Amino acid sequence: TRYTAGTDDDATSRVAITDDASGVITFRYGDGTTVEVAHLSRPARIRAVIAPGQTLEDLTAYLYGPVFGFVLRSWGRLALHASCVRIGDEAILLAGPSGAGKSTTAAALATRGWSVLSDDLTALTTHVDATLAWPAFDHVRLWPAAERIVLESGALERITPSWDKRRFPLAGDAFADQPCPVRAIVVLGDRTDASRADVTTIAPSEAVVTLATMTYANYLLDARMRATELMQLGALVR
Repeated sequence: TRYTAGTDDDATSRVAITDDASGVITFRYGDGTTVEVAHLSRPARIRAVIAPGQTLEDLTAYLYGPVFGFVLRSWGRLALHASCVRIGDEAILLAGPSGAGKSTTAAALATRGWSVLSDDLTALTTHVDATLAWPAFDHVRLWPAAERIVLESGALERITPSWDKRRFPLAGDAFADQPCPVRAIVVLGDRTDASRADVTTIAPSEAVVTLATMTYANYLLDARMRATELMQLGALVR
């Protein structure tokens, strides 16, 4: 067992993630959705059972997040809980915990002419001279309150009938479909009542520790994967 959460009487929060000696990891959710991932093969093989009453779109919410996140991590890719925008020829990562405003900020920048590479999950590869951020999907996922902030309207469609998040499409140049070198990382902190943003620089050692709390699916890492992550975070910060 790699991870468990929730209680048996709460289907919305219950999850159990297990693996076996053959390299198959199984995600079992309280709503009945089950996903098996043979992650040691290239490409990975994914089999899924959709919960009764749900749709294929409901299943993609699991794939887009923890399932794909784990596959990236098992293949040695660094994945941050971050959205990513392109400014010029370089990528800016917007990292932070859930609810920090990553997707809202990325969508707001898209309305002002910048391109977005990814939303919520950004895959990274570290090289000797640069770290590359890789594009994901051509949309941003917004809660209704964030939609009103960005668009001042409620016109976006739901991603799935059973989930309240909305699909903000990235049409044309609003979606950056090629990898870009990372130029900077912005860690979104706690909100305050102040009307002016407060920007501070994080020291390198603190940056590594801070980003380690924001890597994607880090609760599923074994010792080998954790060691790889720390090496990659060091290279990223340098």
